[in-house]
Amino acid sequence: MYYILDLLDKHFPPTDPLHKILNRNCVKVSYSTMKNMERIIKNRNRQLLQQHVGATDPQPSRPCNCRPRDRANCPLQGKCQMKGVVYKATVSSPSTSEEWFYIGLTANTFKTRYNQHTHSFRHRADTELSKKVWELKEKGLDYRISWKVIKRGHPYKPGQRFCDLCAAEKLEIIKHSGDPRMLNERSELIRACMHKWPHRIGFNHRANNGQ
Repeated sequence: MYYILDLLDKHFPPTDPLHKILNRNCVKVSYSTMKNMERIIKNRNRQLLQQHVGATDPQPSRPCNCRPRDRANCPLQGKCQMKGVVYKATVSSPSTSEEWFYIGLTANTFKTRYNQHTHSFRHRADTELSKKVWELKEKGLDYRISWKVIKRGHPYKPGQRFCDLCAAEKLEIIKHSGDPRMLNERSELIRACMHKWPHRIGFNHRANNGQ
C-alpha cells in the first residue's frame, strides 16, 4: 500500500498540474481483490446482450421526441432521447467573447436532464451551470449554450462494483481540471454515486411506505 503512495510522490510532484488532485491527502488507498474470471465473463456477456438485444436498458425507439416545428432546434441535433451519457454544455457570451463549459451526466434520457437545466435557468437552483447563467443574466449579458455528448456509459446495477457512468464523468472532469473555463467543482470528484441509492434496502423500504 505504501508503495502506491511512493509512486504518487514520484510521478506527481508539486510541480505537476495534477498534483492538486493526485497526492497523499486526496487519494484513498485500500486493499481490494480483482474480479475472478467467472465474473468477468458474466459482465462481458451482459454488455453484449445490452448492445444487441437491449433487454435490461433498451434505448428509445425514437431518437428525438421534439415537436416537428421545434426539431430544428433539438439540443442534440435529433438525438435527445439518448440514455446513459456524459455531456458537455458550453456557455458563451457574444458580448464578452468569453466561454465556459460544464460536464454532467444522466442515466435517464438527455432530454429529461436538459429540461431540468432549462428550468434552473428560469428558477434559481444550486448548480454550477445555472449559477453562471444567472450571473450573466444579472449583468444584462446575452448568452448561448451548446450541448454535445462526449461519452456513453452504463449506470450502476446490482452486482457491479462501480458505476461506469459516474467513473466516465469524473475522468472527463480530471482531464479538464487545469482549465479555468470549467464550471465543475473539485468536490464532484469525491461525490458518491447517486445510482446506487435506489438499490439500497433502506431506500426501497421508505419507497414502499410512501416516504
